[in-house]
Amino acid sequence: LWSVRYRGTLTNYYSLYEFPFDRQQLRVCIRPRFAMNMLRLRPDPERRKAQALGAEVVGWRFVSHNIIEHQTSEKSSLHGAQYSEAHILLVYDRAHETPVVNVFFVMFIVVVLSWMSFLMPPTSISDRLGVTLTMVLTAVALKYVASESLPQLTHLTYIDTYVLGG
Repeated sequence: LWSVRYRGTLTNYYSLYEFPFDRQQLRVCIRPRFAMNMLRLRPDPERRKAQALGAEVVGWRFVSHNIIEHQTSEKSSLHGAQYSEAHILLVYDRAHETPVVNVFFVMFIVVVLSWMSFLMPPTSISDRLGVTLTMVLTAVALKYVASESLPQLTHLTYIDTYVLGG
């Protein structure tokens, strides 16, 4: 029995349609260069937790994982050999409290404050317009700040829809 610990950086494509309430899956496939008769990958039942895998990610909550031992077929191999593979699936939920407080709650306050113009006398047109325009500019600034925290996307996220609908 032989074990090795690796440390590295993994990248993955994230679907951000549901940001900040998204759930992402990180798939890792380990393939050795040796045939199965020389090296066989097997998960260690005592180290099956994400913490034991060293898979803690800042800003994310670990949900679940799955480790599957897999053998390739000899027909699919260039060398006619069978190889052992380990497929690891890690599932994470984004810690959404920060975007909720920084965007959703703040935008809610901006919208409620914009309603204050209806409490002013109808004859105070300049004051009502001043409050309304200030809140519109505040909402635009909030949208700009929220978009700076996301990568450039070709689609709208939940935050975009909320801010634009606000």
